[in-house]
Amino acid sequence: MIKVGDKFTGINGRKEVVVSIWLNDKTVGVESGLAYSYEEVYKSWYQQQKQRADELEKQNDILKHNIRVELDSSRHMYIGMCEQKQRADRAEKRWERLKEYFIKEKEQSFGILSWSRNNGMLELIEKLEEDGE
Repeated sequence: MIKVGDKFTGINGRKEVVVSIWLNDKTVGVESGLAYSYEEVYKSWYQQQKQRADELEKQNDILKHNIRVELDSSRHMYIGMCEQKQRADRAEKRWERLKEYFIKEKEQSFGILSWSRNNGMLELIEKLEEDGE
């Protein structure tokens, strides 16, 4: 329902006009003295709403794209972090096996040269562990 005070874009599409009076069942008057049919008013409102909906749809598409980009970036970063953790876990296991090997060799060594070599490696391992912390 069109009421006095409602605004719409005039026929020229540039100037916004305000309904000032109802002239009859099919025509309204505006401030500038022009008369518009109800169809023209409703068509103007429809075009304005359609234009606004198109603008919002474009903004929505841009936001969706930006969200997809951010999600992809986050997913790649998460995958990279998981891979780094797996590599670090494997390195720690290898380090522990190496340490256990030299402890075992030290305990089973016969002779001063073998014991000294294994003990030297264990001391180096302990020094490296202290420096890494």
